[in-house]
Amino acid sequence: MDIDHGSTTFVAMDFQHDIVSVDGKFGAHGLGEQVEAAGAIPTAARALAAARSAGLSIAHVGVSVADGQALNMSAGLMAGIAAMEALREGSDGAAFVEPMAPQPGEFVVMKATVSGLAGTPLDGHLRSAGIRHLVLTGAATNMVVDGTTRQAVDMGYQVTILRDGCASFSPELHEFALGVLENLATIATVDDFVESLG
Repeated sequence: MDIDHGSTTFVAMDFQHDIVSVDGKFGAHGLGEQVEAAGAIPTAARALAAARSAGLSIAHVGVSVADGQALNMSAGLMAGIAAMEALREGSDGAAFVEPMAPQPGEFVVMKATVSGLAGTPLDGHLRSAGIRHLVLTGAATNMVVDGTTRQAVDMGYQVTILRDGCASFSPELHEFALGVLENLATIATVDDFVESLG
């Protein structure tokens, strides 16, 4: 893996209690158990720590729904968020889990969509910093990782996905999503990433 420190951003996506914790509003329906079984949080946290140590820019993406905010209710995911009253702005469920929590000065963007680039200031932030390469971790692999990868590639970014820094609703769904995305992005491990940083 070739990492140019000045043009690469490490992006951690949707590591929030409602999504990845076993007692979260989504996590309690199986995703949290799969995230835990895969070891995705400590593994992604190791990659995040390495990126910080190497001086890479960091971006955090999360989901947050404000009171009165209109969601695309024709999308099952958004309808589910509304029905569960999940990921409410300022709630404990919308908070990032501690190993993946942003540090002061790191860019944070909240969304009410699947992709971290859709309707958020993330693209403008990246372009203003001369970023061309995104290194992605997140949950779920077939949701935020898939959606962000597809949009990022269409927008001209190079994308690397850290496979063991992601998880989905089942190991099979995780592997299927990565199998599709390998046609668009580089699929690597956290060990690969850490080694590439020297």
